[in-house]
Amino acid sequence: MNNFPRLPFKQYIEIRDQIHSGDILLCSGNYMFSGLARQASQPCWSHVAFVLRLDSIDWIMVLESIVGKGIRIIPLSEYVKNYEGNGRGYQGRLALARYAELAQKVTPEALKRVFKFAVDSSFAPHHEHVAARNTDRIPGFNKNEILRKHAYSSSEYVYKCIRMLGIDVCFDDRCFDSPASLAGNASLELLWELETE
Repeated sequence: MNNFPRLPFKQYIEIRDQIHSGDILLCSGNYMFSGLARQASQPCWSHVAFVLRLDSIDWIMVLESIVGKGIRIIPLSEYVKNYEGNGRGYQGRLALARYAELAQKVTPEALKRVFKFAVDSSFAPHHEHVAARNTDRIPGFNKNEILRKHAYSSSEYVYKCIRMLGIDVCFDDRCFDSPASLAGNASLELLWELETE
């Protein structure tokens, strides 16, 4: 995991009260697709997810799009200790980050829009070939079928959530699976590395 930044190393429980809706979870994974994503975007980031804090039920949720699985909503506590339901946390390294303008942009109305989008998109059809969309010719596949409305790479999905909050981030729509395109934004501050179990 080349170029993973030096950040304060924290347990989830230590920083739980400091996590905000709209924070970004940047992942540098040890999974098969993680290596492919890093090769495509160069830096250490292989996946990105959106954090939504639901104080009314005392949950901090991670909203993410996973190739082959679609949209997933999972508690951040499970991300760090039981990522795939096997009693082990995410296999790799995790960083939490925050856009500078987040405090001014998060309103109850904006959070409702994001949550509605998350729930709606979790029921939409998802296609395994999201990562293939940036190629001109894919043998055996109809590109129009691949370019369906509800198929999101992790970075596209997070980008949509961020835009719903009203945060203006530059995003290269030709690079369908580039967490680095979000992580490289000058207004994104890296906060902590999360310990996984």
